[in-house]
Amino acid sequence: MKPPATRRGATHKVRIGPVTAYLTINRDAAGRIMEVFAKADNGMQGHLDMACRLCSLALQGRGDVETVIRHMRGDRTEPCGIAGQPKSIYDAIAQTLAAEVDRGQTRA
Repeated sequence: MKPPATRRGATHKVRIGPVTAYLTINRDAAGRIMEVFAKADNGMQGHLDMACRLCSLALQGRGDVETVIRHMRGDRTEPCGIAGQPKSIYDAIAQTLAAEVDRGQTRA
């Protein structure tokens, strides 16, 4: 499913160890989460781009956001966050998606 030309979204700042990332979650007109984009420092942009691209493809292909969250949450690949931070870039994406769902927005 192709995303609409105009989207609404929210950008979240996250820290994962030494990395600062900005994750943007975009929604379609019905409020369904459709895309995830990110910008990061410390050489992590490529990893985040690929993770976000895969999330976006899953969500645009009618994947369930809770399934994406469940599979990414708790991942502990490098760089690992310190106490109180996401455990990895994948965990950060999962936590950010969960925060968007928990804000009372449309789920599926």
